[in-house]
Amino acid sequence: MLTKTFRSWLFAGIAGTLVLSGCTRGGDDVTFDQVPPILQDVPPAGQLPEGVTPTAYRLDLFTDPAQDEFSGTVEIDISLDEPHARIWLHSVDHDVSSAFVVLADGTRLDAEFTRSKADGGVSRLDFETPVPQGNSTLTMTYAAPYNFNLSGLYKAEQNGRPYLATQMEPIDARRLVPSFDEPRFKTPWTLTVATPAGNQVVTNGALKAQTVRDDGNIEFQFATTREIQSYLVALAVGPYDLRDGGVLPPNGIRPRAVPFRGFSPSGKGDKLENAMAITDEMVTWQEAYFDYPYPYGKLDLIAVPDFAYGAMENAGAIIYRESALLMDERTSLARRRGAMTTHAHELGHQWFGNLVTPRWWNDIWLNEAFATWISYKTMDAVYPNTGFDLAAQRAAIGAMDNDSLASARQIRNPIYRNADILDAFDSITYRKGGGVLSMFESYLGEEAFRDGIRLHMRRFEDGVADVDDFMTSIADGSKSPDVVESFNSFIMQPGIPYLDVEFTCPAPDAGLIRVSQSRYARVGSTIDPTAQTWVIPLAIKMNGANGERTVRQIFSGSSMEVPLDGGCPDWVLPNANGAGYWRFA
Repeated sequence: MLTKTFRSWLFAGIAGTLVLSGCTRGGDDVTFDQVPPILQDVPPAGQLPEGVTPTAYRLDLFTDPAQDEFSGTVEIDISLDEPHARIWLHSVDHDVSSAFVVLADGTRLDAEFTRSKADGGVSRLDFETPVPQGNSTLTMTYAAPYNFNLSGLYKAEQNGRPYLATQMEPIDARRLVPSFDEPRFKTPWTLTVATPAGNQVVTNGALKAQTVRDDGNIEFQFATTREIQSYLVALAVGPYDLRDGGVLPPNGIRPRAVPFRGFSPSGKGDKLENAMAITDEMVTWQEAYFDYPYPYGKLDLIAVPDFAYGAMENAGAIIYRESALLMDERTSLARRRGAMTTHAHELGHQWFGNLVTPRWWNDIWLNEAFATWISYKTMDAVYPNTGFDLAAQRAAIGAMDNDSLASARQIRNPIYRNADILDAFDSITYRKGGGVLSMFESYLGEEAFRDGIRLHMRRFEDGVADVDDFMTSIADGSKSPDVVESFNSFIMQPGIPYLDVEFTCPAPDAGLIRVSQSRYARVGSTIDPTAQTWVIPLAIKMNGANGERTVRQIFSGSSMEVPLDGGCPDWVLPNANGAGYWRFA
């Protein structure tokens, strides 16, 4: 049955808008104006439909922290694979007063906006005259309330003064702006923000110009960003203290200087000093590790009055909870260590997560596991001999309590609905995930593993990648294809391998190690220990007449034997460096 919209498109006066009958599709004889437009009725519960791709955003906002709402106009360059009479996108709490598309030839096609047709703010635009295949610009003018629950563009007060800040991850950019709010979409963003005098405005791009409008408000114009996903867009507006850090100077990896600043709530700017002082050393070490210069045009560290998490890795504009960034002489050593580790974590995300992004939320674990792991390596490099060399192992052991439950989830969990996304942010993602990465680094060797990471950065810079892409990069870079099956066995099933290790010396010049595996289960658990096995990157350290050595071997199946030539060892350690994610007896 033809819908009203389709009937009007097919039979009304389309000659003035879609005179495209001379454009054929592929090798068919069917002309463009005979192809039915896309008109999907069922709102998507997870990913938006294929076929509509945003390619750039230009966002113009008016924000006054003293008020309870903001307003804006967004222009989104879009590319359509086919004609669309309906476009699904994301929007939460927006009062859209105008929505239309402008085609390449200047033709305007008006749209009717309908808000929140499904959970997660899935909304729609309906066009009486369908939008043709190709490139066009979608424009929407809207107003929206500030959020008061620390999501999207939210408002917080401190000492009677109002501040604005953003938290977009995972799916709250749609509170700031009607958008295609998914990690697979990476585009340049250009922001212009007006606000009353006396407020700082910080976002992802560098400040290009600052002018006084006729109404007395100050307009801040920012440079266009590199391609980023919507959940990494950042905005902070309010009476923040500013500390100018000058620049991160050029180095052997990065030939350009990076403008560097810190922001804090009013009166707390001096507490930025410790974190700002170590930033250049951290960035320089990470640049050398990735063999890739810091990706973004500037770096701002922003402590906000109230924040739901420890910090958020927004590209070039990292937002922190106050306690995760601000320090003074009274700050305890434990909190200093925690704050600096968080700082290293967010900086590491600038490459892994920002420069290279997951295609979908089922791989967000890789973002967070990697940033957890690289934060410890960074801390060990800039604060050597302070215990950070074993931090990934300690964190992984901390995850084993949850992972030993019958209800434990696998690291790479399927994400079918928006409601599933937040389930991925837990100790299995951060601690177990980081421990698994540490295990493979230990098995492959630091340099070989690093070569795989560097290859991954080059292959997917400014793009998206999934876990298969990552493992292919690690296998290719390290020249160890056998780790792919092993890696998958650890991320695609829950639980902890339990190894029973026996060591004998059947002859004076030879030893034999027998290893069997099962799933670790506590006494009284409903877990069946024999129901699953892993492909384990086994590393066994030993010492004997020939000195200390480590035997590395991929262990699959329920049991295996490892013969040892050249003498019977004095001792055997079944988990070299403690890096293997397993328990043993």
